[in-house]
Amino acid sequence: MSANPQARLQDLDYDGVAKALGKSPEAVRLLSRRMKLSSPRPRDDYWTDELTERVIKRLYEGFSYAEISLEVGRTAEACRYRVKICGGLDRKKVEQAKAQRRKEFSSTKPKPKRWTGKEFDQLNACVDAGYSWEKIGKAMGRTPEACRYQWKRLQKEIAALPF
Repeated sequence: MSANPQARLQDLDYDGVAKALGKSPEAVRLLSRRMKLSSPRPRDDYWTDELTERVIKRLYEGFSYAEISLEVGRTAEACRYRVKICGGLDRKKVEQAKAQRRKEFSSTKPKPKRWTGKEFDQLNACVDAGYSWEKIGKAMGRTPEACRYQWKRLQKEIAALPF
């Protein structure tokens, strides 16, 4: 035998060690935790100072943990925990940034225009003609769902009339 068995196992990950021992990777992982051993292969995805600063910067810009997690490739819980162990945040500034971001988003989002009497007449005519909701939506410049919703709402109002 050429080398020390421990030296040979050090180049393997949990799956490789498990295969060499004839055990499952989960069993090897649990045993190594119980024995307080380090993982077979050092991790290359530790939190760096740059990554931590990036998460904190995004929080102060008003982004949520879920949005940040997609950007940095970690879970939202991991980002939250990392910020917590690094000293936390100024909650007031973060809430102000979130409010500002919501305000900017709501101002850029177009508000739906109100339905006019002419549009209701056009909707009635299209439905009476037997058009599909997609065709009606295109003709009216609205989504098919909006047209269908207004049609159902009109039907309820007509049914509620006393005569």
